[in-house]
Amino acid sequence: MRASIQSCVRACAKCLCTNDAPKLVAPLTPYDTTYPLEVVACDLIDVGLSVQGNRYILTILDLFTKYGTAVPIPDKTSKTVLKAFTERWALGEGRIPHTLLTDQGKEFDNGMFQQFTRMLKIRHEMYQGL
Repeated sequence: MRASIQSCVRACAKCLCTNDAPKLVAPLTPYDTTYPLEVVACDLIDVGLSVQGNRYILTILDLFTKYGTAVPIPDKTSKTVLKAFTERWALGEGRIPHTLLTDQGKEFDNGMFQQFTRMLKIRHEMYQGL
């Protein structure tokens, strides 16, 4: 019975057009950290426009301690993101990471951000986002 159903579905043009192709998902790579501030991850979440005029949340997470913060910001320009990161994490709380992990968004992959990480001797590692 199973073979009959499978052959029928394979021959059905409508079934072939609506059948979802298998989705390829890249394997997650765990980060083994051994001390606080060894690796800190940053990303942006679009939450829509708030009453205060903020559209994004900059998330910052220490992968060892799991201590994190969320900073509402109005836009995702590199200047805004860098200001929020420095004021609320790096300089504001004195938390300068050894490695900063971000995606390859324009807000992180630019000359201003690279100059900042070089100046503070932060290794900036970028991954390919989803």
